[in-house]
Amino acid sequence: MSTAEDYSRFAETLLRGGVAPNGQRVIDNKYLKEMSTPYCPICFMDEGTIRTGVTWGLGVRVFTNNDGKFPKGTFGWSGAYGTHFWVDPVNGITAIYMKNSDSTCLTTAENFENDIIESLI
Repeated sequence: MSTAEDYSRFAETLLRGGVAPNGQRVIDNKYLKEMSTPYCPICFMDEGTIRTGVTWGLGVRVFTNNDGKFPKGTFGWSGAYGTHFWVDPVNGITAIYMKNSDSTCLTTAENFENDIIESLI
């Protein structure tokens, strides 16, 4: 359990290549690269369909091409109770969505993604 502020610092640390906002290195860059490198050849979604352009690194989903929403190299994940975040190194942003609910929050997480992306256009 943590706070939105802590989660934001964590996401910013990932965006900054493992260097925390206070300037201290907390994640070796080679481990961050391992985490965000695609390892699975295909991505199965919750409903069993295969999604192209996105796969999994070591613990995070990774976008492998520009799908019109996220640029190649964007990575992040969704938690079991609604926490959803991503790191977009191309545009230099992070986005965090925190909601305490069951796994039916996929629609609200997708709406959050769309709202953030639309605000950047």
